[in-house]
Amino acid sequence: LDRKDVSACCVVIRPGDESLRAAMKSGNLTVIEPTIAPPDMRSSVQYAIDEIEQRFSPADDDGWLLLPADHPVLSSAVIDRLIDYFDEHDPQILIPTFEDRRGHPTLFRWELAPEAAALPANKGLNLLVQNHANEVAELPVDDPAVLTDLDTPADYDLLLSRWEEG
Repeated sequence: LDRKDVSACCVVIRPGDESLRAAMKSGNLTVIEPTIAPPDMRSSVQYAIDEIEQRFSPADDDGWLLLPADHPVLSSAVIDRLIDYFDEHDPQILIPTFEDRRGHPTLFRWELAPEAAALPANKGLNLLVQNHANEVAELPVDDPAVLTDLDTPADYDLLLSRWEEG
């Protein structure tokens, strides 16, 4: 991501994943490698929030973008639109939608980071979105990739077949 208003792109990886670390470093990304593998996305987010706070000391009105690794085909145009909308309208939480379905990435104001970090270990960030339901803005986009979620080998195979067709 090459925008002057983005300070850093941080990626949380499992300890010892040398090939992923090398790929991330070659992309000029900030690699966050906890000593213990995060058991879930919520824990990975906690590591990222802590590292971002320590390295960059964001202001409350800054934003942080959550892009799960299982959404691999997202276009930079969607991210640009989210950042532009966030800069112009200043929502607490901004979620892209495609055909009225919410997707990823989600853009949060930094002031919500402590609340995200304080969520119970068994709860995901959807709880944060629910807790701030009246402060969520949705941004319709023309890209179905915001819904492309790879959770199973079958999801991956389907994505590969679409990629080869298209």
